[in-house]
Amino acid sequence: MIPAIVPVNESERLAALRRCEALDTAPEIAFDDLVLLASRVCEAPMSAISLVDEHRQWFKSQVGLGVRQTPREVAFCAHAILQPDLLVVPDALKDERFHDNPLVLNAPHVRFYAGAPLVTTDGQAIGALCVMDTVARPLSTRQAEALHVLARQVINQIELRQAQRRLVQAALHDALTGLPNRVLLMDRIEQCIARSRSRGDYHFAVMYLDLDRFKVINDSMDHSVGDKLLVAVSQRLTQSVRGGDTVGRAEDDLETVARLGGDEFTVVLENLRAPADAAGVARRLLTELAKPLPLNGQEIVVTASMGVVAESGNAASAAQLLRDADVAMYRAKAAGGNRFAVFDPAMHASVTNRMQRENDLRHAIERGQLVLEYQPIVSLQNLKLTGFEALLRWQYGPELIRPEDFVPVAEETGLIVPIGRWIIAEACRQLAEWRRAFAALPLTMSINLSRRQFADRELMSHVSQTLRETGLEAQSLQLELTESAIWNEESARVMLPRLKEMGVHLAMDDFGTGYSSLTCLRDYPLDVLKIDRSFVSGQGSYRDAVAVLKGIVDLAHNLQMRAVAEGIETMEEAAMLQSVQCDEGQGYLFSPPCNVETATAWISGRLAATQAA
Repeated sequence: MIPAIVPVNESERLAALRRCEALDTAPEIAFDDLVLLASRVCEAPMSAISLVDEHRQWFKSQVGLGVRQTPREVAFCAHAILQPDLLVVPDALKDERFHDNPLVLNAPHVRFYAGAPLVTTDGQAIGALCVMDTVARPLSTRQAEALHVLARQVINQIELRQAQRRLVQAALHDALTGLPNRVLLMDRIEQCIARSRSRGDYHFAVMYLDLDRFKVINDSMDHSVGDKLLVAVSQRLTQSVRGGDTVGRAEDDLETVARLGGDEFTVVLENLRAPADAAGVARRLLTELAKPLPLNGQEIVVTASMGVVAESGNAASAAQLLRDADVAMYRAKAAGGNRFAVFDPAMHASVTNRMQRENDLRHAIERGQLVLEYQPIVSLQNLKLTGFEALLRWQYGPELIRPEDFVPVAEETGLIVPIGRWIIAEACRQLAEWRRAFAALPLTMSINLSRRQFADRELMSHVSQTLRETGLEAQSLQLELTESAIWNEESARVMLPRLKEMGVHLAMDDFGTGYSSLTCLRDYPLDVLKIDRSFVSGQGSYRDAVAVLKGIVDLAHNLQMRAVAEGIETMEEAAMLQSVQCDEGQGYLFSPPCNVETATAWISGRLAATQAA
């Protein structure tokens, strides 16, 4: 007997076999039918779908063999996968490769064999569809053609099941991390609720976890690094839940780690010995998460806020449990983060308060609670003041709320449209006042626009009317927009050229943090490229930082745009930007965002210094 050689692509072939997920699976009618059909068409008493594994051949389906697997060294199909075409053995006793093969000398006494390789769409032979007989015989041309066709059908069935598994995986799992998604999570929680109602000793818990300051981390790097961080966090969560100390948990403990979206994760713990034991698991998870994560050559520390709901049969629904865990999580975040809070019904009062705050936002304009702060923009060549960027704040009682804490709510509810109109009117009114008081300075005003504002049909008329009422030239107003605000927005494609025709300047904000910025530069009539802080901070080597900044500035200049850098905090950063001929900049090095009075004093001081010089 001469065993088959190992194919040169064996590792790739075995990987393809594993991807098929067909080994050691239950019988299926579709495959049984194909094997039976091959047996009948080829008039052979034995037929099989053989999958050739590393040390064995395993029969997905078989007729007349009576076994599910054999060692690979005796497998005829191990030879068939080496063939570009059919392997036909008319008489095994006369073939030196098989004449003393145990399958020939003993049951099932194979004398005749014909096998068609099962070749996947990526070219890997994972096995063979074969027919066998106990007597020597030929294989007719018609039978050979039929065996080829049936082998292709076997592969089609295997790959169809692969596609079906991928669809199920996509429907029930998060694409980025591979964790269960909300749909699968809710099903798991409902199963837990059903078990807790039928078993008095069954306890489980739901944990809602939100990363602290993830947006800051994500905005300081590019989004691909943020994605890698989310994957690393998901892996650490999974390893910590499964492999760590099983505080207060039974031996047959189960768990589900799911991603709800963004930086939000959920953990479901089952078979707790007592509901209160979930707190021990929560402490351990927070400790593990806070350990530095190696990412892109540096260590990143990320913490989380976690809400915990422990249940033992009283939950009304999965949605209620998830809501309660979410409420508890916000309590933990409000307390400073990097901690957990166990849900208490009294926490619903805080949710009511939050809803009240959202309602108060609807009346913030008429109550005079919205205010603007202004951050100076200076020429990086001579450090002269060129203008300001208007930044929204909400004076909510004694608290000055920053936009990231209420603008998402305003966008979701549509309130950003009237708020945006107010910003344009107020910022232009203030600019007109400054230009009258400081006529020697041709100041400009930069204002951010959101995605929802492009759907406002009155945006054009409001901008035009505001410019007329304040007496400002259109070029003194600069509207800033992010790539995400205009990407695939038909309203933006219509609105931006009209604003440009009016004379208003348009700026691409946070350049380099999106996925298709060059496409936006090509498709939209922009005047200014605002370089994101993540590039200005010079992460990595100085040489690399300068090269990247020079590339961005040169790109802007070649497209007849001005380059404006954001987030300048040190003299070294300013010098680096000057060296690459960046036009303008803003940041704490020059001034943080400030109120009208401070900004007015800042202008006076700059003007006096300029005149003295």
